[in-house]
Amino acid sequence: MPLSVGDKLGPYEILAPIGAGGMGEVYRARDARLSRDVAIKVYAGLGEKDQVFDWLDRAYKDRSYYLAVYLTTDARLDSLRSDPRFAELRKKIGFPN
Repeated sequence: MPLSVGDKLGPYEILAPIGAGGMGEVYRARDARLSRDVAIKVYAGLGEKDQVFDWLDRAYKDRSYYLAVYLTTDARLDSLRSDPRFAELRKKIGFPN
């Protein structure tokens, strides 16, 4: 899902694309809460559940801070919340189920 300059993603406003690869796209964004620029990774292919869980697991292993943001605020993950793998990932991170 390509984002455009000015799009909002939670508290983040997209400022510019940084790059893209097999897992998704990376954007420079402004965090309105912290008043600073951050990098946002948007995972591609959310229609393919197994691939999404592979990517989320990789983000967990990479200790990606944004994984917590995705798991708690990204509505595009709503279709995955009933999958037992979603609850398992939340448990690994330390979130309540």
